[in-house]
Amino acid sequence: MEEVGEECGICAVYLKNPHESSSLVPDILVKSLSILQPRGQKSAGIAVYNPRLPLEDKRKTINRYIGLGRVNEVFRVRDEREYCKLCEDLKGIAGIAHNRYATSGKRNTDLINLAETQPFIKEHPRSWKRFAMAFNGNLANYDSLCEVMEYSGYDLETNVDTEILVNLWALALRENSLHKDDKLPQKPSLFDVSKKIMDKADGAYNILTLSGDGSLVIMRDKHGIRPLVYGENEEYYIAASESIVLEKMGIKEYRDVLPGEVIICTSKGAENRRIIEEQKRFCHFELVYFARQYSTMEGVKVKECRENLGRELAMIEPLKDKLDSDFVVVPAPKTAITAAKSYAHELNLPIKDALEKGDERGFINGLSERTRIMGEYLVYESDVRNKKIILVDDSIVRGETSKVLIKILRNNGALEIHLRSTEPAILNPCFYGIDFPDKKELIAARLKNKFPDSQLEEILAKEIGADSIVFQTLNGLIRATKMPEKELCLACLNGDYPTQAGKLLYEKQINCA
Repeated sequence: MEEVGEECGICAVYLKNPHESSSLVPDILVKSLSILQPRGQKSAGIAVYNPRLPLEDKRKTINRYIGLGRVNEVFRVRDEREYCKLCEDLKGIAGIAHNRYATSGKRNTDLINLAETQPFIKEHPRSWKRFAMAFNGNLANYDSLCEVMEYSGYDLETNVDTEILVNLWALALRENSLHKDDKLPQKPSLFDVSKKIMDKADGAYNILTLSGDGSLVIMRDKHGIRPLVYGENEEYYIAASESIVLEKMGIKEYRDVLPGEVIICTSKGAENRRIIEEQKRFCHFELVYFARQYSTMEGVKVKECRENLGRELAMIEPLKDKLDSDFVVVPAPKTAITAAKSYAHELNLPIKDALEKGDERGFINGLSERTRIMGEYLVYESDVRNKKIILVDDSIVRGETSKVLIKILRNNGALEIHLRSTEPAILNPCFYGIDFPDKKELIAARLKNKFPDSQLEEILAKEIGADSIVFQTLNGLIRATKMPEKELCLACLNGDYPTQAGKLLYEKQINCA
């Protein structure tokens, strides 16, 4: 499959009985991150709020634990004694968590270090000005925000969007502080602070902010581009990037956080407001590729959507009248399997899991690491030798993986290889968190500039060594999602970017081409 990276998975939890710290909080956070592992495999971290007791010695109220690697490695999950001790040390009443890929505002994709691992902490002697923050998505106006901050004297230490947001949040706390009768500054409304962030941040973002006085803020961008769900049970409130996290925790009642909505959890309960109301533009690629298939997003069951994508492909199959017993469907692992099954069923073709790879997503890394990951594919020769293979993949981005898979299949005796993509041809960059921010990297876009649209599939097939290629149609994709077209972000397919900064970045790339 085409390895594509996205910026991170996040989760938050707040106990409904906030008077007694519990190791349940870090345990929930770590288990949530494990479920969200496919969304970020480079680092993981949690931050937990543990209130001070009366007459207690001074200590930190926000404790953070971060590390490089996968969740099980960072939190020593396989060592029960070590893990239990860690949870006891990190007990609290609320917390936020984050795992990530190696991307950042300036796309330094080959480097990641501990300094860029979230959640970030902002220290301050006033408890309500002290906070931890976790973020996923991408600020399309990152560069302009950097310029403004650096011009104002800020010395930025990382290339991570979150550092910008941390500074914006701290600035908004200060600007909105309440002053009465020359008394000390008082904590402002966190809804007002959140509004300040939304007014300045352009792009896709989910933000979790945990204050040193015990407030938890859950925020989703005004277009709801990246997924975020919220729910509760008798013990706690919880938010996460995917619904499967809540379902695994036994929570049956949950909902999508609305675009532009802010939820604030405190010892008094949870309060929510929709700060800005604009048109939803949910990223369709979440449904095609990123989300775990048993998640539900914006009312759409991901598994059903992918089954629909396979059926839509079968409906436009140009070889339909030529299919015989030599043909076999092979899914490109792993997210294309569901679509491949429904495609094969519709055309009454056998399906073989002839390709196997690990669960590491490599597209987001540098070329050397992508090459290493692509080299890990295994093939079951007996399934493909002397067969005409219909290779069903979820997408074709750079074309690197497709070339590798086709070469492997040919080397193992395949007679023909016909590539089918459940995603239409990706022709434009993404500035909202999916890791193809440069049009020059997109194989379909590069060839489209040189050849007529009618020849795109034929020329691309020759480029990567396939006998034929068929892309999903845009209308077929929309039908498969069962969402209104106006509620989907399809910018990478049709160039219709939902935010102003996204439009400007696209125009800049076009003008520089």
